[in-house]
Amino acid sequence: MELGKLYYERCDFVIAIDKYKAAAQLAFNSKDYEKYLKCQNHLLRMYAEREDSEAINSTKEALQDLVLKEGFELNAKTYYTLGICASYKGQFDVALDYFQKSLAIALASDQKADICYAINGLAVTYFSLDRLSEALKEIYNLQVFFQVMQLRDLKLSSQMLNGNIFRKMKKHEQALEIFWDCYDLLREEKNLYMYIQLLYWTASTYRDSGETDMARMYFRLAKKSADPQNLRYLSRHIDAQLAESWGHFKRRLRLGFRRGFALGSRAQKRAS
Repeated sequence: MELGKLYYERCDFVIAIDKYKAAAQLAFNSKDYEKYLKCQNHLLRMYAEREDSEAINSTKEALQDLVLKEGFELNAKTYYTLGICASYKGQFDVALDYFQKSLAIALASDQKADICYAINGLAVTYFSLDRLSEALKEIYNLQVFFQVMQLRDLKLSSQMLNGNIFRKMKKHEQALEIFWDCYDLLREEKNLYMYIQLLYWTASTYRDSGETDMARMYFRLAKKSADPQNLRYLSRHIDAQLAESWGHFKRRLRLGFRRGFALGSRAQKRAS
């Protein structure tokens, strides 16, 4: 499992999946269901990023069988991960249900870290649904927990989300200020996936503010950092933005050429 985590953090999901599958089978055979769930949570997260719907459905069926046969209850983190899977597919109402279930379980067991993850999931989903005030409310709830808890990856994720909310509110300078702070935090965290995400959202902010050249530069940096075999979901979105950016660039070139041609023609007429 530790070896799987190492490859997971490097975003080498193809190898990490094999390691976590092996660890999950060992845990299942020994009826260590807590460890088994941890492995399955990591696997679901990687399947979502690799857009492997078949593997997600197969894993969900295995979990349902476990609940029925062993009377084992899924934990808050598993419902949180299922919420992520749903949000990746654009099923935001389903994702909300999963995150709310995760939060209810975490509150009932007073698992503060799980409470924070569930709240973050709700915030991200509200953002995706353009319910920005609700997303901000959840971020502020998280900040209360961060005063007494060290959850660096979650704190970084919530800050990036906060920047994205400002981006959607067209407060581009404030969004970029938050993102620069996130880059500073990433120097300590060295989280490759979040680094690529941050490049993507920085590019998106420049795009929305009309700075297309800067946007294209950051999208290219994100593309160079993202392995499409492992990060299919993220790579697909980066490629779509680069294609849109390139189309915009070509339109600018054609417009500039036409204007230049028209000015040249007028100058020739005057000279003659």
